Amino acid sequence: MVHVGALPGTPAATRPVVALAARAAEEARQLEDAGFDGVMIENMHDVPYLAREVGPEIIAGMTAVATAVRAAVSVPVGVQVLAGANRAAMAVATPPASRSSAPRASPTPRWPTRDCWPRPMPVRCCGTAG
Repeated sequence: MVHVGALPGTPAATRPVVALAARAAEEARQLEDAGFDGVMIENMHDVPYLAREVGPEIIAGMTAVATAVRAAVSVPVGVQVLAGANRAAMAVATPPASRSSAPRASPTPRWPTRDCWPRPMPVRCCGTAG
């Protein structure tokens, strides 16, 4: 998992998207070199998380990161946009940014219920069965 730094438009943002994308691409290369057969990118540092809806600045930033990561590795690239912003993740994961053949979204639990994770998680945004 590549945890992308705080994207512009979020409270913790300090770096431009170009720098975030370069760092994410380097981390993805390290994961591929270590033998991973796929990588996921996630906007882990965009706190506080927005429930299911993010602005266009997040989608644009994550698309730039996905494009840089995809250019850096030959393995599939998956996308997670927190928290549960599946439409945004689908927009980022749609080719050519991730070169995913069939982008899909993970079901996201209704927080903070306790019964959210026993359910099977059948697919990920990268389009692979999970």
